[in-house]
Amino acid sequence: MSDEKITRDVAVPLPPDSNGNMRIMRVRGTDTRPVEAQVGVLMPVQDGKPIPPGADYVHLKPNGEHFDVDTIYSSPIKPSGGGWKPLSVSPEKFASNWDRIFGKKPDPSEWN
Repeated sequence: MSDEKITRDVAVPLPPDSNGNMRIMRVRGTDTRPVEAQVGVLMPVQDGKPIPPGADYVHLKPNGEHFDVDTIYSSPIKPSGGGWKPLSVSPEKFASNWDRIFGKKPDPSEWN
């Protein structure tokens, strides 16, 4: 027998959720790891919109009562308690840099 890992990744259809979206149970594993199962919802990919954190972009190929799953892209999971937030800058520093970059506001009395 060869040293090659046997990978199995399948999706079993489940009844739709309350919004009518197709639900699946995804089962995957290898000959060296235990099998893992997850329940998820299939949603269409929309051009220009990001894939939610932790979601996978997959291709499903019908195979009898289930689908063979080919993962095209796995979205990384955001760390808990973190994520993007705006920089904290004091209002005085913001105003002084604004003036340095864009110049001071013109005095309306000098317009004529």
